[in-house]
Amino acid sequence: MKIADKYKAKGKFADIFVEASRLNRRGNKVPYKWKAVFAFVDPTGNWDISTKKSTDKSELQDWLEQLEDDLKRDGAKLRANRKGSFAEFAERYKKNLETRDLVTFREEIKKVDVMISFFDGTKLQDIDYDAISDFKHHLLSTCTKRSFYKTDKQTGERFVSKVREAKRTKTTVNRYLSRLKDLLGEAEMSKKISSVPSFKRLIEGSAERVGTQSITPADFLKLLRICETKIHGHDAKSLVLPLIAGYETGARIGELKVVKRSGAVDIAGNVIVPGILYVDHKRKSGVLGMPIEKTRPMKYKKVPIPRRLYDAMTAVKVWDMSDDEFVFPVSSNYRHTLKTRLKLAGLDERFHFHALRAVNNTNRTFANQSKEEMQEQVGHAKGSRMSDTNYYRPDYNQLMDSIKPYEDYVEARFDDVLESGFIE
Repeated sequence: MKIADKYKAKGKFADIFVEASRLNRRGNKVPYKWKAVFAFVDPTGNWDISTKKSTDKSELQDWLEQLEDDLKRDGAKLRANRKGSFAEFAERYKKNLETRDLVTFREEIKKVDVMISFFDGTKLQDIDYDAISDFKHHLLSTCTKRSFYKTDKQTGERFVSKVREAKRTKTTVNRYLSRLKDLLGEAEMSKKISSVPSFKRLIEGSAERVGTQSITPADFLKLLRICETKIHGHDAKSLVLPLIAGYETGARIGELKVVKRSGAVDIAGNVIVPGILYVDHKRKSGVLGMPIEKTRPMKYKKVPIPRRLYDAMTAVKVWDMSDDEFVFPVSSNYRHTLKTRLKLAGLDERFHFHALRAVNNTNRTFANQSKEEMQEQVGHAKGSRMSDTNYYRPDYNQLMDSIKPYEDYVEARFDDVLESGFIE
């Protein structure tokens, strides 16, 4: 928050503002939440700002009066207490996040920045259940902004072509609150606060959405065909091989993107360069070495090349590539291209590349591959329930196939009764 320089002559600033309003019965706006701001000029000549929010204006007035009394009585003490601000600790927390080697590090830093912006100059000790509840409401009621860039063909400079706004889902808000809980947990370990406030009923486990997307073999072939077809002078052939690889291996797009023509293993057989580790042209098969994207420190997996993927790789002459070429390259806007081709094929535009992991996991289940091999090759932790919950999505034909052992069993029992002559 910026405070006008004209108040610096007084050395302090204190006021209460309307933070949010509601409509009364007559349709007029009336305030229901307030924000108090208290600031004083520190020895460097800059504003030292504290803020507090509440639906009770009188509570904020008492808070401001207390801070003014503290400033008059002992300004040095107030300055020392200000060192316990949320923003100050959050900046330190961001540095600590770097040492954790998180896969989603950049996204987590952005979450913390949103927290700093919301809590502003609030003291760390003032972050209670109500403050966290207000933060959750803020996240649900505001939008995120995502910038899309283009490159000027003449100058080569990148520029923002458009900005898209979107509301946060409850699942996303849960991620923010989990990160805030972790931050406050670290503050407790650092003895900055006595305990972490309760997050009960704030993090809604029931709001977590389990994916349901899938695609039948017929629709998948239709998608591949439309990707290979030129429409208005353009095709999407570059998506075909990565789509087949995702379908046949269950690999994430980020795992496929780094696979080179020639991979490498160390003396113990561990993958050190993601790529094609082995090819048996006679069997029309081979082995891919690729990272497990969600692991830190990075782990690697070895995935067999199924026959259909081998044939697709042969068709685009992968075996003639140089050792450092990437086998499954995709452009940065592949999501947009995929969405366009899904629409042209008359399929659900919301289908994501990641859903191919579930298709592959389901196919492996019906093929009776062992759970241990399946999890190792798809990249799930050994014994993880994810394989049976989030990534098991049978289509109608697979569901009908699953009942066949039951049908055979029941029919055999009835045949036994009929053959025994029990019924005249």
